[in-house]
Amino acid sequence: MKIRIYADFNNRNEDGFVRLTVVGSERDLTKYETSLTEGINVILYDEELEIDATLKRDPRLNIWLGVPDWTTRRDLDSNSTSE
Repeated sequence: MKIRIYADFNNRNEDGFVRLTVVGSERDLTKYETSLTEGINVILYDEELEIDATLKRDPRLNIWLGVPDWTTRRDLDSNSTSE
């Protein structure tokens, strides 16, 4: 089973990699920190979608990045918020 990491898909660097620095990302990264290595495949998700990605470390900023594979985009069911 792939590790799932919350992502803010609007928080991307100039290369289009998702910066995993928001509170939800940090929570998930902490939860799996013993399993995290550069190059592993993960799932990035938010409330609306999930995408397969590769984990990468930015040594300059000392942060994790997700390198998304946009061809794997899966829209999540929005009916869970229906009244």
